[in-house]
Amino acid sequence: MSLRLCHSIWTKPVFQLHSNPIEILKMNMWFISLSVSYARKLNATIVLHTDDIGKRIFEYLPYDEIYTSLTDIETSEYFWAAGKIKAQFLEPLGSVHIDGDVFLKKEGLNNLIVFGENDVLVQSEESINEVYLSHIEMYRRWLGKSKFQQIFTPPIKAYNCGLIGFNNEVLKDNYIKNYNQLVGFCSANKNVVKYMAGHTSTFIPDIIAEQMTLPKLVKEADLKVKFLLPNDENMQYEAIKIGYTHVLGGNKFAHLDKVKERLLEVDKELFYKTKAHIDTLSWSKFG
Repeated sequence: MSLRLCHSIWTKPVFQLHSNPIEILKMNMWFISLSVSYARKLNATIVLHTDDIGKRIFEYLPYDEIYTSLTDIETSEYFWAAGKIKAQFLEPLGSVHIDGDVFLKKEGLNNLIVFGENDVLVQSEESINEVYLSHIEMYRRWLGKSKFQQIFTPPIKAYNCGLIGFNNEVLKDNYIKNYNQLVGFCSANKNVVKYMAGHTSTFIPDIIAEQMTLPKLVKEADLKVKFLLPNDENMQYEAIKIGYTHVLGGNKFAHLDKVKERLLEVDKELFYKTKAHIDTLSWSKFG
C-alpha cells in the first residue's frame, strides 16, 4: 500500500492568539512548503485538511487534495491540535499525519513509516520533564474527581505526535473521543479558559490533551505502538541516519533561514512560488 501523508492547518488559533497573524503565517509557509516538497520526493500521496482561509493561503502548494474540513470547528482556539484531531478523524485508517515542521528527507523512510502488526505509529516517546510536570499540576487541579484523572496514573507517559498514524479503528476512535471529551470538559470551565488566556506563551494545553491520552489507551487495551525514533541518547543520531527532522520548541523560527536555504536547494521552483505568495499575502486577502 502506498504511503498516504496528511497535513492539517487550522487558522483560527493563529488569528485569535497572535497580534500579527499574517507574519506568523508567512513564516510557517516556508516550513510547510519544505515539508510538502520532501513528501512529494517520497512519491507519497499528501493531502491537506484546512479551513476556508487556509485553502486560500496554501492552495499554491502541490497537495494531491485540499479539504476545507476544518472550517466549522467550534473548539476553543487554545487547543490548537483540534484541527489535527479532526483531520485524523476524517482520514482513512493507515494515513499518517505529519506536522508542518516535519521533514522526511530520505527515500528509505518509505520502508520505515509502516505499521506491520502495530496498532499505532508515532514519532517517539517523550521524557516527562519539568514542562510536562507543570502542565500536569494545573490539569490535576482542573479535573477534580473526573474520570480524566486516570491519565496521570503511574506510569505517566507521553508520545511526541509530530508523526502519528493509526492501524486500529477502535484505538483511533477512542483517542479522538477522549481528546474531544477532555477538551470539552476544560473549555466549559471559565477558570480554565481564563488561565489559558493569560498564559498563551507558557501554557500549551495540548501537551496533555494530545500527547498523554494516547499512551494510557494503548496500555489499557494492551496494544502495540511503533516508535519511529528511540527516546534515548541515540535519538538525534537515528533521526539523522534515517533522514527525519522535526523542528521542535518555541525557537522554531530561529531555523527559518536554514529552512529557506534548504527549500531553494531541493526545490527551486517551489521556493520562488512560495516567495511570490508570501510577498502578496496581506489582510486584504481575507477581506
